[in-house]
Amino acid sequence: MRETMARKASAANAEVRETGEELKIKELIILDLTKKQQETELQLKNFKDLYEEVKTARNKYVPNFPFCFLTFSRLI
Repeated sequence: MRETMARKASAANAEVRETGEELKIKELIILDLTKKQQETELQLKNFKDLYEEVKTARNKYVPNFPFCFLTFSRLI
């Protein structure tokens, strides 16, 4: 009886340790994925800013295109 209880307690302790180790691993995975998500969000923000810069520059020069083509066609 005592040996059975000792085996059960030992098995329970081993399961607790194993579960604790799995928890630590999963917490590390969560930290890594959180960091990766933050990096990806920062990269997305940078691309959005770059897109807006290009769009603004394009919109600045688009009204000049018809005039340029007209001037070019007169030169030919």
